[in-house]
Amino acid sequence: MDDLIHRNILVKNTIWNLTGQLIPMIVAIFALPPLIRILGTDRFGVLALAWVVIGYFSLFDLGLGRDTDPRPLLAMAGARCSQYSRGITD
Repeated sequence: MDDLIHRNILVKNTIWNLTGQLIPMIVAIFALPPLIRILGTDRFGVLALAWVVIGYFSLFDLGLGRDTDPRPLLAMAGARCSQYSRGITD
């Protein structure tokens, strides 16, 4: 029974993950032709190069942003919680 629950969670999360990848692709298919018409091919080429550079540098993120952001927030939350609990217990 436990394996069935884990399998269902895996399937559900896989579907959400694929949906999160497919929706931007579908939007891009419809949004890029008008964007190219509005900007022109030269300006769109500069925009595409900017997207490539951003994508290239996000490759080197290595998840550090997700790893380091919660730590200061949790420390601040812990300090606030202890501050409030001191006020309640005093």
